[in-house]
Amino acid sequence: MRTWIPLLAAGLATVALAGPAVAAPDSASKCGTKYCIDVKGSGLHVDSATVSLKSGGAATGYFYLEASDTGATFFWSPKETSVYSVTFYDITFSHNVTLCGGVSATKSNIDHPGDGCVSVHS
Repeated sequence: MRTWIPLLAAGLATVALAGPAVAAPDSASKCGTKYCIDVKGSGLHVDSATVSLKSGGAATGYFYLEASDTGATFFWSPKETSVYSVTFYDITFSHNVTLCGGVSATKSNIDHPGDGCVSVHS
């Protein structure tokens, strides 16, 4: 028989199942001046990263993720037309990075203004 144990953490009521410990997924969301990023994962693994406009409107262009520490690595979507968000899946980093997201009219691996950024770390 399983026992349900209610827990109160950070002001939110949650329910935990008694039994083996399982690592809980982490999530983070942040908006820059133009774009927002919503990341779900655990440690250095990103299960999903969703990029959207801060205004909530639709965008046309290439959605991107920029992973940076001392340099930058970009992940690009195909060109999208009038979409509200794009989600990138299953990315594992070998070290801590700052992960930013946005939309660009062209695929250019430069620092784009207005990104939403979060920290991905172990």
